[in-house]
Amino acid sequence: MKKKIIVNEYNKQVEREINYIPFRYIVAIFLVAIETLAVIAVMSFITIYVPYFYFAVVLTQFGVAISIINRKDNPDYKLPWLFFVMLIPIVGFMLYFMFYSRKLNKKQIKRLERLIKQRVSKDDTAELSKVCSENEIVGSQAVMLNKLSDSHIYGKTDIRYFPLGEELFAAMVEDLKSAERFIFMEYFIIEGGLFWNTILEILKEKAKSGVEVRVVYDDIGCMMTLPGNYHKQLKKFGIKAVPFARLRGQANNEFNNRSHRKITVIDGKVGYTGGVNIADEYINRIERFGHWKDVGLRLQGE
Repeated sequence: MKKKIIVNEYNKQVEREINYIPFRYIVAIFLVAIETLAVIAVMSFITIYVPYFYFAVVLTQFGVAISIINRKDNPDYKLPWLFFVMLIPIVGFMLYFMFYSRKLNKKQIKRLERLIKQRVSKDDTAELSKVCSENEIVGSQAVMLNKLSDSHIYGKTDIRYFPLGEELFAAMVEDLKSAERFIFMEYFIIEGGLFWNTILEILKEKAKSGVEVRVVYDDIGCMMTLPGNYHKQLKKFGIKAVPFARLRGQANNEFNNRSHRKITVIDGKVGYTGGVNIADEYINRIERFGHWKDVGLRLQGE
């Protein structure tokens, strides 16, 4: 499903056709609403018709409020939930149980544990010691990031900073053209236009020549920019593609676990990251909210 909008392109107003919410998203949102209302309705019925159950509801309500207060979450996230739970009996804490927690389920945890076992092991002691000896403050940050992210420290890496998306775009195109073994990309937003169409043509040619090409895009991030079955379209070009965390109509918090990553890895030698999604406003090809400034990094080395 598409609609036409007017955008500014090179100081001219042009008409563009964009996707809006596909039918499967509407169905998924509808299912979530139905499931949520059904759970609340059952709880309300039991409260009314089961003796003394109301007292259990009150105790649960206060228990949930105490739980929220004791959590170490951001107060900006906790306070609205606290007021919601206290002001609206049953509805408040039932929605809390269904949507508040961001913990991974057992299946996801097992998958992560399996992937962690497959990763490359590396002793970071030498690199961390070198960084700490050169700059104590930077060294302490490196140690912290090393432990928190459970990732490794590398040297011998050239870093190029891009103050604007259009500069990153130009460099990325040249690096993609030189790919020989693989191209891996993961983005929150991908939208048809000069940016993505230019990259897509390169990916198609590379896939045809035997280069392994994989693309991950966020299902909700691309809800209004790509067709619902876009991963199937990409597979026709030899590109292995998958939407991250597809919206399936389940009344839980999973819809809010999004992938906001912006990462391109080429042959394991060159990497791109930063705040630039693959859409034309990020390279100021079109104007949505004025001049768009997002930064990026190009890494080359270990």
